[in-house]
Amino acid sequence: MGYLENILLVDPFKPELGKASIQDIGNRVIDNAALLPIKMAEQVSAARPFWQNPSKGEGPWLQGLPPDLVTALLLVFFVLICGGAITLMVQGEWLIPSYVLATLAMICLTPWPGEFSRYMAPVTSLLSLMLFSTLMWAVKYFQRTGFQALKITGLGLVSLLAAIIPVIQSYAAVQAIGGDLSVARHYDREGNEIQARFFYHNSDWRILDEAVEWLKTEAPEDAVICTSAPHIVYLKTGWKTVQPPYEPDPEKARRLIESVPVDYVIVDHIPHPDVGRRYAAPALIKGDPSADEIEVEDSWTLVYTGPKKKLRIFRYEGAGSKEPPR
Repeated sequence: MGYLENILLVDPFKPELGKASIQDIGNRVIDNAALLPIKMAEQVSAARPFWQNPSKGEGPWLQGLPPDLVTALLLVFFVLICGGAITLMVQGEWLIPSYVLATLAMICLTPWPGEFSRYMAPVTSLLSLMLFSTLMWAVKYFQRTGFQALKITGLGLVSLLAAIIPVIQSYAAVQAIGGDLSVARHYDREGNEIQARFFYHNSDWRILDEAVEWLKTEAPEDAVICTSAPHIVYLKTGWKTVQPPYEPDPEKARRLIESVPVDYVIVDHIPHPDVGRRYAAPALIKGDPSADEIEVEDSWTLVYTGPKKKLRIFRYEGAGSKEPPR
């Protein structure tokens, strides 16, 4: 599906909710616009988690800043960005503010608030330019004032705001690059282990890695795998992979899975897009898919369970199913 088709849905990850009405799109734009001030400020500084939880250490600073103070600081940055846009327009420089505004307007139409930081990446430098345009205007204003106390206070405040940004950005970079990055393990065709450190590769992804390595020893070479992360499984195995059908009716979803035909279904615990638990699990499990003890639908067998039952692999045993290697 293209972007336009996705935008016209209430939720692209829940297509059963249907197409968005004019009112739905209007409400989406309003809700997204309400998120923009903080998101814009985060783009020129750092994401909120780096402000509030910068470290696992002890001490008042290492515990992070209070949420209300972080919100206030981010809103100050947003006001400075807006001030810079106005400054540029007063100077006759309409192109940059217009481009940023058009980009933000398009972002507001999208149904993916979690992707706003990525969508704003092309205008991050322009947002920074607008912010520092305001700070430069403030510097010139305070330098011209005749009140010495106001000049010292104003210039000190501007210097503090300007200094905060590189400090928090540097800290965020150190935390992101040099922090506790999880180790991902991969095995090449000769069975040699290859280790790498990835961003955002948490325990749910590591559990999937382990399951895929197990599957490589159990499934036939022409297996077709159904998973919420088909790109990762394909790169690790070279097998054909598909996502579960975005079908809320369990019986219909199961028929679609079997019609591919899929040999193995991986139901993981990865929170986004969570299509494995939402669509594949109800299609293969009788009753509550989240229960510790489950009963599997006919023609399917539970062949693997990950740690804490956060991942399950099912094998198709129906007509035309492939025999696993011995």
